[in-house]
Amino acid sequence: MIRGASGILALSLMCVSPAMAHGPIAIINGEPVVWSNFPVTYNVDLGTLGIFTNEQATELTDNSFAAWNDVSTSSFAAVNGGHLSVDVTEMNYDQFIGSISTFNDGINPVVFDTDGRIIDLMFGGGASSTVLGYAQPAFNPIERAFIEAEVVINGVPTTRFSPLEIMSTIVHELGHLAGLDHTQINGNLAFTGNRNDTAFIPTMYPTSTQNDEPLAELNPDDMAGLTMLYPNERASAEFGTLKGAVNRTTGEPVLGANVLARMVDNELMNAFSSVSDYRMQNTGEWEMLVFPGTYRLSIEPINSRFVEGSSVGPYADSANDLSFLNPVAPQECSQTFTVAAGETLDGVNIVAGGECSRNSQGDGVVTETDPCIVMATDRVSYLEGQTVTVSFRIIAGTRNNVVDWYWLGLAPDGLIYNMADFLPQSENFTPYRENYTATSHQEQKSFLLSGIPEGLYTWGVVFTPPGADVLDSSTWTCEPSTTSFIFILGQGQ
Repeated sequence: MIRGASGILALSLMCVSPAMAHGPIAIINGEPVVWSNFPVTYNVDLGTLGIFTNEQATELTDNSFAAWNDVSTSSFAAVNGGHLSVDVTEMNYDQFIGSISTFNDGINPVVFDTDGRIIDLMFGGGASSTVLGYAQPAFNPIERAFIEAEVVINGVPTTRFSPLEIMSTIVHELGHLAGLDHTQINGNLAFTGNRNDTAFIPTMYPTSTQNDEPLAELNPDDMAGLTMLYPNERASAEFGTLKGAVNRTTGEPVLGANVLARMVDNELMNAFSSVSDYRMQNTGEWEMLVFPGTYRLSIEPINSRFVEGSSVGPYADSANDLSFLNPVAPQECSQTFTVAAGETLDGVNIVAGGECSRNSQGDGVVTETDPCIVMATDRVSYLEGQTVTVSFRIIAGTRNNVVDWYWLGLAPDGLIYNMADFLPQSENFTPYRENYTATSHQEQKSFLLSGIPEGLYTWGVVFTPPGADVLDSSTWTCEPSTTSFIFILGQGQ
């Protein structure tokens, strides 16, 4: 059964926009559409909701909004502005929902479709037996902001489901109202025969499960998605950021693959997701907020059942959409990635059918202060037996001093490792360059390290006067003046 059919309406364009998993439901020019003013005021129906009285249905709605209001890392807020003027039925629903005119009336209605007839009229005869509810926010594409929204809750299921299960549907629909779309995290637990398993399924899962009661409470992925859209001052203390891209072995970006990050030792509950190329820039890029910790990353295809109103990501509108054409195979990265609160770990690249790696690169003017690392990556975790690819692009300094040139790893405990000491003798890498006159130079080299302790390192290039002790940081100089350093850890051979 479909828990919610999501859609969004661009008022000036009269079109339905594709949805993005985990975070934004709509993207304009690579940026998410969000509510720009808070609180969002909603108005509830005067009628009943199936077997629930209006008072009970209103309480369920208020409690459902509270689930999103209470996310401590988000600035999103909504308040009950009172009841609509009438009981909305199949006879008068077009005065409140379903048309351009109703999205210009200043009202965000929550309609209690007590007998399912409104949903049948909007989605076709019999839809009330499968659609639990729907939400549709409308936005101004010029301002990239939601201006109004409508929510319809089906009352037919109230005769078969508990109040908490009905509430889970309302919370789900309000997630769409806030600007979130679906996620498919832990879908393998939806129908295991163990009702407790659904505690690990996020509220924004596309369909009903064997037990929707736990889905009335937000999971970490739900909270991360809302925070990504509306971060407040506490967000950086509670979340870090993982971001990267998914490409094929040919270098072609993968559009519409599900990217998963599972925290080591808490893989089911602390699981987060994004969809590659969710910003629709044809880059294959993905991004997600996660709790601080160490993560295993993987990719998987979008479930082919999740299309149209149950879609996951921007490329799953139909069975012929890009998520389902040459879909990726399930694949897990061999290495782990660690991120701290407030830290952004970018350049995490996954090659479908290939390796996972971390790229860190940058360009910057180097000052003439000692000691000096000319260019260093952020911390990258190294595991024994991984291949290493290092790319350098160096622009000559102003003095053109003659230098020795080394590649080093700085361990968290402050120890300095000269990578020349951890290469097989055949690599002939001691040091990388001797008596080098700083001129423009570009080079890439791949090799296999052996014997360096596993752990998180800062990797970088340093220069010293010829013959100096590289492990003495006071000898490091800043020649040449500008450099770019790219570091990639691959899988062991």
